[in-house]
Amino acid sequence: SSFPFNKIIEREIRKGKFFVKIGEGCVGNCSYCIIKKAKNRIISRKIDDILIDIKNNIDEQKEKNIVLIADDCGSYGIDIGTNIIELILTCLKTFNNLLPIFSIHFGYK
Repeated sequence: SSFPFNKIIEREIRKGKFFVKIGEGCVGNCSYCIIKKAKNRIISRKIDDILIDIKNNIDEQKEKNIVLIADDCGSYGIDIGTNIIELILTCLKTFNNLLPIFSIHFGYK
């Protein structure tokens, strides 16, 4: 796995939303922000791993409002040869049988 964590990402469900961590770190170098210095370069999870988390949640919790979270969602995938658009399209294609009740949101954590 491209994601350097060996612990399972803790599931968090709040107000009908399921949060899925898609990456950590940032490509920016903003003078006002510490994320780049604290977490270094961006590290993205593989799309297949994200899809497994979403599918497991849908199967177990029946929650269909998914929030993709990262320190820098816009730069998702640049380290693994993909991007946020590809992730969204793959999610929509994979879970198209759940539309329109399946939705994707972005968050910062």
